[in-house]
Amino acid sequence: MKLGIAAFMAMPEAQRSGGAAVRAVERVARDDYFSCIDVFPIVDRGARAEAISIAREAELDVYLGAQGLLRRGDLDIGSLDPRKRREAVDAVKAAFEEACEWPAVGVVVSSGPAVEKPKREKALRALVESLTELTKAAGSMGAGKLILETFDSVPFGKNLLVGPTSMAVDLAGRVLDREKGFGLLLDLSHLPLLGEKPEEAVKAAHYALEHVHVGNCVMRHPKHPAYGDNHPPFGIREGEIGERELAAFLGALAEVKYIAEGAARTVSFEIKPLAGEAPETVFENAKETMAKAWQMI
Repeated sequence: MKLGIAAFMAMPEAQRSGGAAVRAVERVARDDYFSCIDVFPIVDRGARAEAISIAREAELDVYLGAQGLLRRGDLDIGSLDPRKRREAVDAVKAAFEEACEWPAVGVVVSSGPAVEKPKREKALRALVESLTELTKAAGSMGAGKLILETFDSVPFGKNLLVGPTSMAVDLAGRVLDREKGFGLLLDLSHLPLLGEKPEEAVKAAHYALEHVHVGNCVMRHPKHPAYGDNHPPFGIREGEIGERELAAFLGALAEVKYIAEGAARTVSFEIKPLAGEAPETVFENAKETMAKAWQMI
């Protein structure tokens, strides 16, 4: 597998500052451990050009994360309001232009918030329409694949429509029936929040799997600062994911041949430092946990 890291999570200031985003890309690029990077869109054109140059020189596979763009802008590509849905779709299309500059392997999006059951199928139909349109646009522009990340659907997390892996798999089939440049991103840290077992989620989603995130979450300690979907380091006492859980997930990926000899598929760490911790602790924690998990399988 090609190991990567979500630069915007390991160094959170990269989400707010163009200069910090450049430094985050530079930190990943100079580390031979990584051959893949997940980045957020960089508004500052000068900083973006510098970051792109660094990533290209290091020959990093790049995934452009538009999930944050959608959440920060309160945008929903599955909105039942046609005007709001068009606004969200157009925002993602604008991100495709930046994806072409990197050039990105894929652009990652998320669904909007969860809705009441009577409206759920209508919202899913709207989401399928948007994803189909965006997949076609990404292909015609050369922006890479369009990738939908599955999130939790619980109030103390992100509480998004998609959501359960079974729902994501059904939705992926509906999009792929129309356009082929689409896939799913499965995030290990979201599976406990969904009440799902890694082996079952991977087996269900493998045919549409285009990228993977691995991280941790806190769901049984409401007073913890990382409670919910906040990606603390692996192995913390209050968390759900350590080396054994990571090993089980990697083993499941190997079972479906996502991880395989010569496959070179991408697996990115998505963890961030706790309050008061330096970003370097994230890099050390990721590498140490992966080494121990890999030995187990």
